[in-house]
Amino acid sequence: MRTRSIERMFHLMFVVAILGAQSCAGRTPNPSQKESPEIVSRRTVLEQAQRKRESRIAELKAMDVVALSKELAVDSEAGREPFNSMAFAEMVSRGETGAPALAKAVAGGGRSSLLALLALRQVSRTAYSELTPAVRVQILIDALRTSKYFNTWGLPHLRWEDAARALIEEGPAAQGALRELLTDKRDAPVWGGEDFAEYQRYRYRVCDYAWALLNEITGRKVVISEDPAARDRQQLE
Repeated sequence: MRTRSIERMFHLMFVVAILGAQSCAGRTPNPSQKESPEIVSRRTVLEQAQRKRESRIAELKAMDVVALSKELAVDSEAGREPFNSMAFAEMVSRGETGAPALAKAVAGGGRSSLLALLALRQVSRTAYSELTPAVRVQILIDALRTSKYFNTWGLPHLRWEDAARALIEEGPAAQGALRELLTDKRDAPVWGGEDFAEYQRYRYRVCDYAWALLNEITGRKVVISEDPAARDRQQLE
């Protein structure tokens, strides 16, 4: 009886395999069949986007560092993150040769100088250190205070991006400006699948970023609560 059951089981598996193969064969694309308008439209959009991207990359490569620094200002004002800015990637690829133009671009201050500052920090630590702490802090704080999305900074309980690490490096020079943001309860959302899920869990605000950055500067080890009200109490401790 057991042997017959096993034989029937293998027979059934064989039939299923044959049917599956036939089904797959039936789905083999027929060259004479036309693709649906939806597929054609989607492919066209993707191809256009790729051509536009390639054209933009070529345009940026043809620019000198002065023109590139102006593109960084545009991306900074638009709130574009370093990892999402083609101008930033191109400028960093130029290496230390872009440092003088970046240093001049930073002189304007404010959030429009953020990407130039972060690019300078990557290509020339010497030129970056020649800027006064007050200039560096002003640019970073202004960008933090006016951000609409906070992917540029990271997630306080998970990881810091370069902009946040730059602020932490400033140490005591950044503390006063960060303390002024402790009363800013504005939402600090991030985009992206996993990051957005983390934001939904913690419901971060600008004041939470300021508080967490201050903790990093002072070396205070704190387990960040998922509850904003609990974090408010932690800030008073």
